Amino acid sequence: MNIGYIQQFFLLMVVGGLGAFIGHRLRIPAGIFIGAIISVGVFQVFFGTIMAKPSWMKLIMQIAVGLVLGTRFTAEVLIDFKKMVKPVLISCVSLIFFAIMIGYFLSYITGWDLLTSILSTAPGGQTEMAILSDSVGADTEKIIILQLVRSQLVLVVMMPLVKRFQSYRGKEVKKSVL
Repeated sequence: MNIGYIQQFFLLMVVGGLGAFIGHRLRIPAGIFIGAIISVGVFQVFFGTIMAKPSWMKLIMQIAVGLVLGTRFTAEVLIDFKKMVKPVLISCVSLIFFAIMIGYFLSYITGWDLLTSILSTAPGGQTEMAILSDSVGADTEKIIILQLVRSQLVLVVMMPLVKRFQSYRGKEVKKSVL
């Protein structure tokens, strides 16, 4: 597209904002984030690149994500964390270990660089993984796609499993009460 920077930025915001709105209205998990990614991506496939990735925007987004995550920490969180140290450590070490193992395997079978493969399989939010991958020079697009598919698949698979488990546990509890 051959338009000025301000017009490019405005078009990027309109296309991304429209996708974010649609993703939110459709109640897609992380719909604002995913909707913006998909709408800008689809637009660029059919109409060409809207604009080069604005480096200043990346900095602002990193600060914004840091601020949002920072606001989650309170004294109560730290008190609760003291009680949860053991399960948190077991969970984190296990998840990181398996992400690294799966990342090595993914790198081996796809030929992708190891950093991209590990970040693609790492547990974490899509936004955080996208920002992290971009800041360390990994292939952000691959990571976003794998993280997106993983999170959506987990929702699709886990919800029926959880409901099934809950109904099974409910029957088990009723039997033990009788």
